[in-house]
Amino acid sequence: MDKGYFFSKRANPCDSLQCGPYQNCDIDLLGIATCQCDAACEKAVRLVCGSDEQTYLNECEMRKQGCILKKSIKLAYRGECGNSFSV
Repeated sequence: MDKGYFFSKRANPCDSLQCGPYQNCDIDLLGIATCQCDAACEKAVRLVCGSDEQTYLNECEMRKQGCILKKSIKLAYRGECGNSFSV
């Protein structure tokens, strides 16, 4: 969140920071920008298979794991990995 930089003439510290997959730039009270992963996901069970061939509780948990690992994990298909069906 760009706290205080919207109406300020100072440069936004997030402009010079490149965050990884699924990360967001956050500015602390001292004006220091850091890349952060979203902390919370709903606990709804909607199993998905990621491009890393891992099953996740839901898409949010898949993106969160990608953020932690600094990898781009994409949705391969809905449902548990190994249970895909060709149509």
